[in-house]
Amino acid sequence: MEPLTPHDDIVLSAMIATVATLWAIGFAAYVFIAGYYFTKPKEQQRDRTRALQNLAVYVGYLIMGIIAFVSIAESFDVLVSGDRAGLPSAQFYFLVTLGGYALLFSFETITSIIAAACNFRNRLA
Repeated sequence: MEPLTPHDDIVLSAMIATVATLWAIGFAAYVFIAGYYFTKPKEQQRDRTRALQNLAVYVGYLIMGIIAFVSIAESFDVLVSGDRAGLPSAQFYFLVTLGGYALLFSFETITSIIAAACNFRNRLA
């Protein structure tokens, strides 16, 4: 058993804080998106493409919430145990969480831009 260095403690704490922040941003975005979608008129909710995109986003936020929880738990376990053997696993889940949220946020931003451009074009026509 190799003990954690002070540097490891700081990095693990930063990893936990970063994932918690990403989860909070994701949760706030999810609540906003769900509220926006379900307050739209029914005929706009029936647009199959947008409904599938929204479903993908909802499922993505659920999956990322679970992965974020696992990442925080893994980092916390390593921090509490004080054993460096768990560092690779904690780092792996951290990177998966960062990448997953980057993809999810990018997907939502891109689909929103496309929808806004379509709405703008339809208003001009």
